[in-house]
Amino acid sequence: MKRILLLALLIVVALSSTACDKNKGYLTSVMPVFEDEIQRESGIDVAVSYAKKGKFYDVRVDFEGLLKENPEWEKASHERRLAILARYSSKYVGFTAGPMKEGGHINFRNLLIGYGDEVWAVPIEFAYYISGHAFAYSMSVEQQYKELLENMERIE
Repeated sequence: MKRILLLALLIVVALSSTACDKNKGYLTSVMPVFEDEIQRESGIDVAVSYAKKGKFYDVRVDFEGLLKENPEWEKASHERRLAILARYSSKYVGFTAGPMKEGGHINFRNLLIGYGDEVWAVPIEFAYYISGHAFAYSMSVEQQYKELLENMERIE
């Protein structure tokens, strides 16, 4: 519940900051929150950044390693690891970026996921969809993995 309130507060701050055309300041301040939440819940060490492409912003989450020993991760296939990383990334980035885009405040385009030497793109709208199911527990984790893998596109 505390996380949801923190993320909701971030959305309110974002709405007020974007009204003042301070997208860069907002994005710079929210990236560490994304990192902390993903790392805390998943045990996966990530680096979160953003890039502006024209009038659109992409949020990028790069896998950097594990924060603790995780036998499930170690046994998982490459595809399953990618799905796990994509789910946690979508859960937190989609929760904030989806409403910001829908409200017309910041033009988010993609959630980019860097894993190994690959980069995968998930549209922000789809990350928002997954985050809704992840927080509401209205879809199984396995189904979220499946849908993410079906809707991700390898770009590098």
